[in-house]
Amino acid sequence: MTNTEKNIIEFITNNIGTEQLALIIRRFKEQTIRIVLKSDEDLYNKEWISEGHFWLTELAETLDPQLEKDS
Repeated sequence: MTNTEKNIIEFITNNIGTEQLALIIRRFKEQTIRIVLKSDEDLYNKEWISEGHFWLTELAETLDPQLEKDS
């Protein structure tokens, strides 16, 4: 395990917990999409929003799988 991996695990364990972090990520993603839908296209980069949304979803599902729970 790398130092980075250890630091991430320590941070999550000591500060927030996986389920709470996943919840915050999901809320942030939802609010970001709402802002994007109501904003002028010149104010944000679609590619960055899309890429960030994808990776935040992956991280949230790794921390606390919700898509699998609903199945």
